[in-house]
Amino acid sequence: GPEWFGTITMTIGVVGIVQSAVFIAYKVMRRGTPMSLRAEQCRVMVIIVMTSVVLFVLSVFWSVGAPDFPVLIGGTVLAVLVVDCTYFFIFPFVAVHYGGWLVAPIRTGTDLCSLVTALLGESQN
Repeated sequence: GPEWFGTITMTIGVVGIVQSAVFIAYKVMRRGTPMSLRAEQCRVMVIIVMTSVVLFVLSVFWSVGAPDFPVLIGGTVLAVLVVDCTYFFIFPFVAVHYGGWLVAPIRTGTDLCSLVTALLGESQN
């Protein structure tokens, strides 16, 4: 019901704010120091692996711990991290090194991760 929606919404908001603050601190500390192409590719790979782990864990353990569903809350946290990391790191990386036309297909994939998490949350109601 509404309590579950409130929990998910609060989780998304807190994770987004904290991650944005960490990203700002990261950009201030690394100001003017570009990463190597290889380091950026590794960072993108970590984000892709995180997406796969989230989807696998949700597909197997989504109903564990009812009525609190801690796996679903954890999946929501990781989904928000994946989406925000995509905005902060992957889109600029792809646009600079591979071409802007790839941004739309990549965005579709990350949005599907958030969609799956949200749909699972709603299915619990």
